[in-house]
Amino acid sequence: MKNLYSIFLNNLKKNNYIYQNGKSFTFKEINNYVIIISRFIHAHKKINKILVISENQIDNIAVMLAAAKLNKTIIPLNIGLHIDQIIKIRKIIKPDIAILSKNFLHYKKYFFKKVIFFENILNIKEKNLFSPTVNSSKNKKFIITFSSGTTSQPKPIIFSQNTKYYRFQHIKKTFDVKNKDVILNFSTLDHSLGQRIFLLALLNGNSLIFQKKLNIYHLKKLIKKFNISFSILPSNYLKILKKYILSNKIKIKKVVSAASGISLDEKLSFFNSKIKFYEMYGASEIGTITSLSKSDGIKKFKSVGKVLNGAKIKILDDNRKTLNHYKVGEISCKTNLKFENYFNNKKLTSRSFYKGYFLTGDLGYLDNKKYLYFVSRKRDLIITSGLNIYPSDIENKISKLKNIKEVAVIGLEDEYYGEVVSAVCVLKKKSNNYETKIRGFLLKSLATFQQPVNYFFVEKLPKNSLGKVLKYKLRKKFHKKI
Repeated sequence: MKNLYSIFLNNLKKNNYIYQNGKSFTFKEINNYVIIISRFIHAHKKINKILVISENQIDNIAVMLAAAKLNKTIIPLNIGLHIDQIIKIRKIIKPDIAILSKNFLHYKKYFFKKVIFFENILNIKEKNLFSPTVNSSKNKKFIITFSSGTTSQPKPIIFSQNTKYYRFQHIKKTFDVKNKDVILNFSTLDHSLGQRIFLLALLNGNSLIFQKKLNIYHLKKLIKKFNISFSILPSNYLKILKKYILSNKIKIKKVVSAASGISLDEKLSFFNSKIKFYEMYGASEIGTITSLSKSDGIKKFKSVGKVLNGAKIKILDDNRKTLNHYKVGEISCKTNLKFENYFNNKKLTSRSFYKGYFLTGDLGYLDNKKYLYFVSRKRDLIITSGLNIYPSDIENKISKLKNIKEVAVIGLEDEYYGEVVSAVCVLKKKSNNYETKIRGFLLKSLATFQQPVNYFFVEKLPKNSLGKVLKYKLRKKFHKKI
């Protein structure tokens, strides 16, 4: 079994650091912190599952590496969760200890077992706490992380250290990440994308700049100061940064778009620039399984990339039969980067696979050159009068209007048609009669059955931390308004 902490130790002699909130932490300083935490954990023999809540990513990294060293399980949680969600997670996972930062002092009463604060661990000076050696015994439960939450019920996903190691090697090779690259990261350690980026730096020996929020002025200074050269950006951040990157006001050599799709026009803009631009497709459960770059050629830019080595994709119909090229069905994948299972849920794990292939819940198709085309989330497919309607087809058209900032197309229940197409729009500037303009525009470019029946105008769309629109919230909000 790969021990990630042992690999991290190989990079201590380099001048690497993690930068956050105006301060740099060298790998040596981080390791000293890891030693303190691992001493504490080792002294309490019954600690195996460690729940962590901290806004400080150095806290989270230190516990993750200590868990790797001792072969324990870490459950890092998003600090934005509501206390009811945390209580639910606690009941599912039943952690042996919760380690919190003092900003979450009020959470203490919600944990029945042991609770300690990071600040208190640092102040422990007991003489009997010695530094334990690396535990290389097999433990497939290294990290339990929750899916990004585009549904109302995020799933607890288990990763082993081996899986995290293979994903590190895979992402390093796919995007040609060199040791000298300085990495920019906006994703926190509670999400699998954040874990991949942090582990890429820690295991490959890269310095990393962590930014909690996007501030253009501050970011321009950081990129210039630290010579940032590589980043995997959630697509919503990429859209905000687009004009600055393309105008060369923000200089970064290599960018990967992740989490959700971007339009063909946006891809063309990046591929026509001087930066190395990639788009990738994957999921928390399976990692990255496709990659698209400029070298793939303009004819393939509508795809999300070619299936990568080590991954196999099948497109399945509703009866689990494999579809031919260019036929839309559910994307399923087999890869050695897959997760272990869902925590304490054999039924859910079993339902998520078919003959060894993970069922992504996404709809798409393959061409005859193994390029994958994403169409929609399966649950977002709209069926009206027996016809399948893909929201992205309509969203792409509406997005071309100049006054549209964002749009999400959903299906709302209807007693006659099953579902009716409904568009939820965010405008750049208020307009009293913009619905009429959209309807007129779509009449010229979409089929009759694709025309939205309802239009709703909102100030913003509900999203998760990676910028994915939470359509289940929109369906819940508007289903009574038709």
